[in-house]
Amino acid sequence: MRRRFVLAVCAAVLGVGSTAQAQAPYPTRPVKLVVPFSAGGNTDVMGRVVAAKLSDLLGQTVTVENRTGAGSVVGSELVAKSAPDGYTILATTVAHAANPVFYKKLPFDPVKDFAPIGLVAVTPLILTSHPSVPATDLKSLIALLKANPGKYTYGSAGTGSAIFLATELLKKMAEVDIVQVPYRGAGPMLNDLIAGQIHLALDAVSTSGPLVRGGQLRGYATSTPNRTKVMPDFPTIAEAGVPGYAAYTWLGFFAPAGTPKPIADRLATELTRTAADAGVRSRLEELGGEMVERTSPEALASFLDVEMKKWAAVFEGADVRLD
Repeated sequence: MRRRFVLAVCAAVLGVGSTAQAQAPYPTRPVKLVVPFSAGGNTDVMGRVVAAKLSDLLGQTVTVENRTGAGSVVGSELVAKSAPDGYTILATTVAHAANPVFYKKLPFDPVKDFAPIGLVAVTPLILTSHPSVPATDLKSLIALLKANPGKYTYGSAGTGSAIFLATELLKKMAEVDIVQVPYRGAGPMLNDLIAGQIHLALDAVSTSGPLVRGGQLRGYATSTPNRTKVMPDFPTIAEAGVPGYAAYTWLGFFAPAGTPKPIADRLATELTRTAADAGVRSRLEELGGEMVERTSPEALASFLDVEMKKWAAVFEGADVRLD
């Protein structure tokens, strides 16, 4: 009897300890948001806008750390291998879904090694050309490219970038041959496009839109399924001549797999509140983001599954491995 009583007391004490640990306040120290792209880029700026609001809602500073390399792989690996305690999270893009296409062996599983928190926004792209290209709308551009296979070039921010993905999808669906000219970033690429060194680009509306409005580039159509709020007078690529076309980059947030549910739920709740904030929405829309109506871990998981399958299908049988 005495032994059973002692064991029962120990179990009760351990149970109280476990419950207290599970319900410990979160967060009690700063949270690190890893952006796997360079400082100053669109993803970095958007991530910092979100981090500032999350800091207010969590009651702790959310610091942004840029960990660049290998098309987001370096930063994503850091988060995947971090302690699943809610103090290291990832802000990433379409690269997270496409990287399995380009790397034979990633140092992490993009699904199994992460706990989805939420999708905040998608960023439309706009198809543009140097004004010297003799085509004034998408149908005439496609006809021109079909008549001149391999003659015209497009700029990208490198193999695996959103610009690359969107253009390769267009090439496949429109059955045209355009030659990629990779750059280290969208900035140098746009400089050469304006100078006429390359012919075409599918870049974010936030950076290429003003150049189209200013007459430095010719705009044809935007890349999302519906017209973008930023440039509503431009048709979508699907409307203008390539039915079913849809491509964009996006901003999604992940924690390491194994993050305790109460912590993951808190992060998801505060990210939802952040995405609903009028100031955050206004700033992200200025940067070209189209805010999602509702964000949740389940919605991001489903979205990622669709994105991964889409890009795997686009490059099926193609030799695009980077390692």
